[in-house]
Amino acid sequence: MLPEAEQSLGLGEESFRLIADTSPVALIISRVADGVIQYVNIQAAELFGKSKEELVDASIIDLFRRYSNDISVLSVLGQGRDVKNHEIYLEGGLPNALWLSLSTKSLVLDNEKVICSALLDVTEARELSHQLSYQATYDDLTGLVNRREFEDRLQESIDKSREQKTENVVCYLDLDQFKVINDSCGHMAGDELLRQLSQVLHRCIRREDTLARLGGDEFGVLLGNCPLKIAMRCADNIRQVVQEYRFNWEDSTYNIGVSIGLTPIASEGETISDILRRADTACYAAKDAGRNRIHVFHTDDEELEERHGEMKLVSSINSALDEGRMELWQQSIAHTDKSVGLAGKNKKHFELLLRMRDREGNLIGPEAFLPSAERYDLATRIDRWVLDAMFSWFRRFPEKLDELEICAVNLSGQSLSDEKFLKEIVE
Repeated sequence: MLPEAEQSLGLGEESFRLIADTSPVALIISRVADGVIQYVNIQAAELFGKSKEELVDASIIDLFRRYSNDISVLSVLGQGRDVKNHEIYLEGGLPNALWLSLSTKSLVLDNEKVICSALLDVTEARELSHQLSYQATYDDLTGLVNRREFEDRLQESIDKSREQKTENVVCYLDLDQFKVINDSCGHMAGDELLRQLSQVLHRCIRREDTLARLGGDEFGVLLGNCPLKIAMRCADNIRQVVQEYRFNWEDSTYNIGVSIGLTPIASEGETISDILRRADTACYAAKDAGRNRIHVFHTDDEELEERHGEMKLVSSINSALDEGRMELWQQSIAHTDKSVGLAGKNKKHFELLLRMRDREGNLIGPEAFLPSAERYDLATRIDRWVLDAMFSWFRRFPEKLDELEICAVNLSGQSLSDEKFLKEIVE
């Protein structure tokens, strides 16, 4: 049978064996009628931990039945059907369990139907794929579901709530004393606290619920098929368990609390961002009321939600100033009547305009953040940054200063009423 296969391929026996034995693919040729193996290459023998002589004239059905429970594979081999990249799992008496990709091709050689089975070891590729899938779904530090997966499950819950009219609730958790421990004991202590607390929290939820680390010391719980009254009891149980938990680090013991915001998922018109914003706002209200509390979002919390949004924006402004994400843009000034020139015909006139970039690189105009800066007394800090940046730029490019007639800068009324700030401008 084998010489016929070699002749049909236009190969001599030596050439055929050389190609087959240097291939990374394990190759087995067997008769369809009785499953008797006619040929194996070196890779196939090594795969099953046997010699070529042991495999030839053996039954391919018995061989695969010994290592695999995949009935579909036995059917393919027994009936001589063609498949491509069918993954099978082999274990049993093999040195190591393996995932193989099986491709088969039926042929007629010497008036007998045979099936050529090509087997490629894909164990490593499959493990890598599994690892990448895990990393895309779970948080590396705590092993909990990550924010992306939580939002995917939240969307499923929104759809289910719409279709089946089920009651579902989202809890937003923020640890009350985490920053104190993280700052005083270091990030290693903070990470260990998050790991331990994740296990504590996991014991507080039902099997069908989803617990996720949303980022930093913030966690989310998705309670499916759960009326608000029961969700409040679940949240209070979490609060009490966290309050009773003690974190030990370097001969010291620390106690923490948790602020929890709850919001029901409505059956119509909900989006992921709407729900998470409401839950976050309710959590903020719990913190604002004294921490270690639970707050349920109500429609009359809109003013609180606006305030919470402004407070988060204030944090963004401070971060942008600290991380160098503020920018000055130049806008030329010209007379609307071109026949009327400005003083200093050859000199430039421009106004400096402020922009802020978020951490994703998106540009944010002043109308989006300056009102909050004014309201929370950040305007003068921004004005100081503007003037420092402007004078620093002129120091680096004195030739630009020589070309300049007028440079206009907008300042806050808060800054102008600050005598210390006026003195700084003069200096």
